[in-house]
Amino acid sequence: MEMIQSVLVTGASRGIGLEFVEQFLTSDSLQANIIIATCRSPETATALQELSKSSERVHILKLDVTQFDTYKEFALQVGSIVGDKGLTLLINSAGIAEGSLEDTLLDITPQRFISHFTTNSIAPVILTQVRILFFSTGIRSTMRNCYFCLRSRQHNTRICRWFFYDDKSFY
Repeated sequence: MEMIQSVLVTGASRGIGLEFVEQFLTSDSLQANIIIATCRSPETATALQELSKSSERVHILKLDVTQFDTYKEFALQVGSIVGDKGLTLLINSAGIAEGSLEDTLLDITPQRFISHFTTNSIAPVILTQVRILFFSTGIRSTMRNCYFCLRSRQHNTRICRWFFYDDKSFY
């Protein structure tokens, strides 16, 4: 079994984010020493809380990915957990899909479109920059992989891509 040092999973209160946390705890092929699971409302994330109670490796942090002004403080919290070994893997799985199958093009409002775009497209990119914040806070970042996932509840589909980093200037 391969063991990575640390992983940060956004949108971990349910769905694919919660499944990632569970897999990093129980998989026979890959586990993590430190699992940082984030969600907007940790107090209501009962399944995630149960996983946290079952293992000291799981750390739950509150994060609304659209609140960009909180990222610096969030980086400090992550740094206090991972220490000087840095963050190994970031999995961006937080996302929203408001609406229903009956919605038409006429049902899309500018605010709804902006909300979806901010959460599902802009936030993963900006959060990936958290590794740059690690440098400004004196925390070493060793992040090499970033996972982007856009999902649609309307069509029950998921578009996922792996982006691999091997930029020695960040080590």
